[in-house]
Amino acid sequence: MREISVRIGMSQTKYPPDSNIFIPCQVNSGLRPTVKWMKDGLGIRDSSKLRMMRSNNTLSIQRSQADDGGRYTCSASNGYNEAEDSVQISVETLKVEDDCKDNPYFANCKLIVKARYCGNKYYARFCCRSCTIAGQLDRKSVV
Repeated sequence: MREISVRIGMSQTKYPPDSNIFIPCQVNSGLRPTVKWMKDGLGIRDSSKLRMMRSNNTLSIQRSQADDGGRYTCSASNGYNEAEDSVQISVETLKVEDDCKDNPYFANCKLIVKARYCGNKYYARFCCRSCTIAGQLDRKSVV
């Protein structure tokens, strides 16, 4: 009843500049929790750029730039227990090599990325571009 858990589940952690980034924070608690977001250990206040959606605890970052990269932490407390989870986000111009393409005949790359299967060499070969853009693929692991 007084237990609490926090989970940030993201299939993508690298974004190009000007992206709108949504970081979902799943909180499970028998009691109504208080949820806070931090970036690199410092509290985040709602602004026109950063906003926490109270209905589902998702943090949105509008028109992201390189300095929006960092470690984002969602912490929750229900008065008895606390829990937190973190994710490292980077905002950078991603270079995808010309020979790194998705093969639409063999795979639904959106599903591969969402399921975080890009670490599997078999799937990564078919979804090179999507996996690279999602920040789940180190180019050297495919070659």
